[in-house]
Amino acid sequence: MILLKYFNVGIGLLTISIFISGCGNIKKNNIETNKNDSITVLLTRQLNAGYYASGAGDIMLYDIDLPDFKITEQLILDSLEKRGFIVPTDSSFLKRIKTIFGIEVKIGEIIHLHTRNNDEDVVYNPQNPFGIGDVIHIDADKNIVSKTCYLPDIIDYKISFPDLAKSEKNIDSQQILNNKFNGEENDWDVHLWNEKKYSDFDLKWLFHINQYISYDNLTSFIWLSENVPDILKNLLLTFSYDKDDRINKLVLDDNNISLIDKFIGRDKHGTLKIQEGVLHTVEQLSTPDCNKYFEMTSSLVDLMAYHPDTERDKQNTYPSFNDLTLQERHHIIAYAVNTLQPLYEKYNGEDGYGNLDQFNIGIVDCFWNAFFDDHKLLYDIETNNCYNLPNLTKLIQKMRQDDRLINGKNGSLEPWNWSPEKYLEE
Repeated sequence: MILLKYFNVGIGLLTISIFISGCGNIKKNNIETNKNDSITVLLTRQLNAGYYASGAGDIMLYDIDLPDFKITEQLILDSLEKRGFIVPTDSSFLKRIKTIFGIEVKIGEIIHLHTRNNDEDVVYNPQNPFGIGDVIHIDADKNIVSKTCYLPDIIDYKISFPDLAKSEKNIDSQQILNNKFNGEENDWDVHLWNEKKYSDFDLKWLFHINQYISYDNLTSFIWLSENVPDILKNLLLTFSYDKDDRINKLVLDDNNISLIDKFIGRDKHGTLKIQEGVLHTVEQLSTPDCNKYFEMTSSLVDLMAYHPDTERDKQNTYPSFNDLTLQERHHIIAYAVNTLQPLYEKYNGEDGYGNLDQFNIGIVDCFWNAFFDDHKLLYDIETNNCYNLPNLTKLIQKMRQDDRLINGKNGSLEPWNWSPEKYLEE
């Protein structure tokens, strides 16, 4: 009887265990079913809406909203993990976002950031952050970054959903246009999703950008630099992330980026932001055999220097030049000279590193040229304690010890009153 009692108890526990396990599987299966149902419903809506309409430009035919975005984000996260991406911890993710994008994000928050756009036809609409354009989504709920994707961008639906793919042949293009333009006459042509050949490029983009943002992964940096270098350049150009010499070099080497944009930005409050990291990269890349970065930074000083005869040409050539005050231009010159002066002292005499210093003046050429027409430049620099820049401070101190550059009557620093030409005449 005792054995039978324990046997019955054992059977009961086993039954309960099986029941609980079964409930767990049912719950998991229900979640998976719901997720699959959501994907199917959203994919159906996007296919039925059509891919895009062409006419006076191109417009996407389906407008993504927040619920659509969240469904797609989960699908993206699943794909990232299948490719080996390890979701970072909250603290690690938020720290990297702060470092790279310069913003504070709260756990669970989703932020939409607009990046620079080379296509003037695409305009970011803050009221519709999920529209196609240069937008990066910071998802601090799933701890990933993403871009706006439609499901056919990240699902080979012709294989995964063959019945839906077959149903596309029944889509009425004219009805799509009637719905999109409220029945008004139009000259647009509808293109369906089945015209687009599926590629996993977007999934690769998503994987590598997350690997780089979260882990500074070298392999992913190389993939991005070879396939979508603009996304890396925008981290500097839009968000002033200047702590990666590799990105800085990409920007410096891009002839389509203006000289001002390579070295100067503004924060979200409009305050001048000198890209000190880019100047550091200039220092690292400059060698006796490579002078182009020295010359590029010298050109920045020439551009910022006040010369009455060239001001109008500068304003016409560089639209952003007009946004700079003279004091800001002096500030920029100071930082550039702080980088250039040690390189000049080290390499002067090498090709591209200034004229040979025959008169032992010891001042980098572009700085010498800058204060000859703009006497207020040195005044601003000294008034601001050389902006606490060590190399510039050392240079100004050396200039003050050179009697040739000092006004003997009032003791002010006036190097423009002496020149090699005057010395030769004497």
